[in-house]
Amino acid sequence: MGAIRAIFFVGGSTMKTPRLLGAIAAVAFTALSSNAIAATVSLNSNIQCSEGNANTISVGDVTGNNGGADDCWGAYDGNDPGPGGAFELDGVEYTFLTKYEFDNGTGVTEGADIGLTWTQGTSGTWTITSAIGQDFLIVLKASSTPGYGVWSFFGDPNNTSTSGTFDVAWNKDLSHLAIYVAPIPIPAAGLMLIGALGGLGFVARRKRRAA
Repeated sequence: MGAIRAIFFVGGSTMKTPRLLGAIAAVAFTALSSNAIAATVSLNSNIQCSEGNANTISVGDVTGNNGGADDCWGAYDGNDPGPGGAFELDGVEYTFLTKYEFDNGTGVTEGADIGLTWTQGTSGTWTITSAIGQDFLIVLKASSTPGYGVWSFFGDPNNTSTSGTFDVAWNKDLSHLAIYVAPIPIPAAGLMLIGALGGLGFVARRKRRAA
């Protein structure tokens, strides 16, 4: 599984809070330590909105307060990958971060606690409270067929959405809303530090051999 990269854009803050990063790390550790083989679904042009091949969904079905979705894929049969699972898009792996599911009318959160809530029904609103500031995917799962759809949100990490709307023409209530995130990019300074530490390790090994 690839590295976790935060991708749900929340709030106008440009800082990633320690609480959120800790939650992402916890989800990543759980996924990596799982004995189960996680499913990865490739998002391709066969049912892609921008290619005119989507079925029953459109880009405008899901919006954000700082801009609408960039693209969408669906509808897929069955359930989305869920905890430990991922979507692959253009070589980037978007891993499960959190979901909010209605179970017998009661809202249940699974995964990282970023304050995700949404209104149950065929249409409504979604919100989150913890800033992430990276690309993300929103998944809406129908209570039965046709399954689920995926909407992508890309853009400026300093101007990310914390809320939005959804209205999908499935004529049935939705089961859950999930968020999948791309890997957190390592800053250039971090890469230099890693390289320097690697170099020091190499020098230390040479000295030990010489001794």
